[in-house]
Amino acid sequence: MRACRVAQHLAVLDSTAADIRGTFDALYGRDGVVVDSFEGRGFTVGTACSTTSSRVDVCEDRLDYVFHHAEQGKVHMLMRYRDFLACVLDMKGLQLAFKVRRQGLRHFEGGVYDPQGPFAKGRAGCLTVALSGREDAERVAHVLRRLGVQCFRVVN
Repeated sequence: MRACRVAQHLAVLDSTAADIRGTFDALYGRDGVVVDSFEGRGFTVGTACSTTSSRVDVCEDRLDYVFHHAEQGKVHMLMRYRDFLACVLDMKGLQLAFKVRRQGLRHFEGGVYDPQGPFAKGRAGCLTVALSGREDAERVAHVLRRLGVQCFRVVN
């Protein structure tokens, strides 16, 4: 009798855990498929800057990388394409720049990032990823076009 009760409780817990995993995956896209990866050699989030290299995964639904924040340490960045307001790949400067909605940037408070701010490197309204070379830039351009990322354009 007691073993039956324990089994029932475990079944409820298993079901609850599955629901939580499903909700988490829907909100944060952890099941996103990595389409390509490249080495980012520097990053900005508004006026915050990181010169520490990090692998950038280009997923079906987002860019996924680590930003080394001076005060917060490692900040895992999940930049979903659906939140992009602008996205520009500078082939000459080897830089991917984008602007996103405010949600999800809780580590960058106090005017560091402002989606209403100017869309230029080092300004409050811009996030950037510095690419290692022309080959990486061409691959990123190809993948983001193929994925149909909104607001994406390439400049020379």
